[in-house]
Amino acid sequence: MGTSCVSSLALRGPPSADAPKQLDAVTAEFNEVYESKGIRAYHVFPGIVATNAAENAGLPWAAVALGKLFLPIVARTIGNSPKSYADIPVFLAANPKSRSLGLQYSNERLKPLTPKWVTEDAPKRKLVWEKLAAMVEKK
Repeated sequence: MGTSCVSSLALRGPPSADAPKQLDAVTAEFNEVYESKGIRAYHVFPGIVATNAAENAGLPWAAVALGKLFLPIVARTIGNSPKSYADIPVFLAANPKSRSLGLQYSNERLKPLTPKWVTEDAPKRKLVWEKLAAMVEKK
């Protein structure tokens, strides 16, 4: 019986254009290192999720007010609520059938995505993995 690890892209502050590539690299390297032990990682992009992120980030009151007004509507039409999105990582981690669906890289609608180029570049993938390991060891 294997174990699954699901990482969701959750960024604090301004998102870096490299963040999705780095998470793809970490996901690929994690699977390279641990898949033989029955552990698999997935990188799921959550899309728009209605949360209090604007308020928690300390944005101006106008941005918070606009977010509270429009985010629930946007999340209902093209995004997710935190509750509805929470089902996705649980499905991927707990359902053995999910392993055969090719969802290692997917979006909030479980649509398979093409991983970024960095997953194919083993030296760069390993470099991102080592930098992350060094950051974890510092804490």
